[in-house]
Amino acid sequence: MKIISIIVPIYNVEQYLSRCLDSIISQTYTNLEIILVDDGSTDDSWSICKKYAKIDKRIVLIKQENKGVSSARNEGIRIATGEYIAFVDSDDYIDNDMYEILYNLMNENNNIDLAICETVKDNIKSKSDISILNRNETLKALFNMKSFRGYIFNKLFRKSIIEKNNLTFNKDIYICEDLLFCFNYVLNIRNAIYSMEQKYFYIERDDSAIHRSFNVKNLTVLNAYELMLENSKNNVDTNLLNMMKANYVRHCMQISKKIVCSNINDNRHYLKSLKYSANKYKKNFLLARNMPLKYKLGYVVMAFNVDLLKKL
Repeated sequence: MKIISIIVPIYNVEQYLSRCLDSIISQTYTNLEIILVDDGSTDDSWSICKKYAKIDKRIVLIKQENKGVSSARNEGIRIATGEYIAFVDSDDYIDNDMYEILYNLMNENNNIDLAICETVKDNIKSKSDISILNRNETLKALFNMKSFRGYIFNKLFRKSIIEKNNLTFNKDIYICEDLLFCFNYVLNIRNAIYSMEQKYFYIERDDSAIHRSFNVKNLTVLNAYELMLENSKNNVDTNLLNMMKANYVRHCMQISKKIVCSNINDNRHYLKSLKYSANKYKKNFLLARNMPLKYKLGYVVMAFNVDLLKKL
């Protein structure tokens, strides 16, 4: 059994942390290195980390000044000794056999560089279907809203690929930094394997970054897409480029809605810029087959009266 290094960035999650750590230390796959990176917490999170480190010798503790989740993940990658790398968000938790399943998927099949499971979704039953995807198919799934997406936490990575290609999380990207990392990783794989079993419990908190009112950091999602589009010029097919451009427009709309719902007039000058940015790829967006109708309707609303986005 080879070591899986699980990296857990932590910041002020005292009410969720024990549940998260309990789910990790009770994994049926036991050859783990559990790297807890406290990113300058001001609550009782660090004390909880130290308590668990006394209980389980597989736990490695790191404490740093508050630098953000990307910095915390990068520090975890830097010290990881495992052949495989995984990530768990400290307010989520995992099924007790998640890493046994992902490890077996990776090693019982040839030429697999990425193993993926599903997150738990309300009212949707878990399936045992397994698919092997080539590099291009995997890239498309990262941007398909009906597939496993570009989340970092439902995947098992090879450390050798991360090291060989000097892959890190971009500390200047605050939204979709995980998608950017996954995209750059998948550009360098042979194949991925995907199980539809739901093994990761993702908790949507009202105070999470994706739910907060508008912040200038929201705009960095567009920077993430611009970096991916730049890296895609000679690496992906036209269909994938169109899919990426369509999602770029979707994010323009979502940010616009945040601005409108925040009712902050000082920020409304961003709306004009967002409408201009979205207009670059409007054809790709409106023709995208995998884009739900509600988003296409939202684009039409944004084009003519952005204030109506509040009602969508």
